[in-house]
Amino acid sequence: MATVTAPDKVAQKATVAAPSLDPQQVQQIAVDLAALRQTVEQVAASQTKMSAEINNLLVTDMEIFLKIPTPLQPPAASSHKRMPVAPPSRAPNRRTDITHSQSLADSLRN
Repeated sequence: MATVTAPDKVAQKATVAAPSLDPQQVQQIAVDLAALRQTVEQVAASQTKMSAEINNLLVTDMEIFLKIPTPLQPPAASSHKRMPVAPPSRAPNRRTDITHSQSLADSLRN
């Protein structure tokens, strides 16, 4: 009785498990692959076209941006300095004028 080694078992299973190829199925696979290749080429062409359109939009955007006038610069500081103006005086208000000796609660009671 001959002993069967592990590689021989794998080879036996591989030959048994190999499916027979149907010529009609092979033909259908070839047609499907051709259609897939054509679809991929169309997608690639669309991406190239879209990239060019995006580039055109960016160029147009930049052209429009460059046509916008720049804001006027503020006038240069004059050689003489203005004197600060004192704020207008106001009448005392019991609600808002609190002396150091009064608390907020005391000022509200009055």
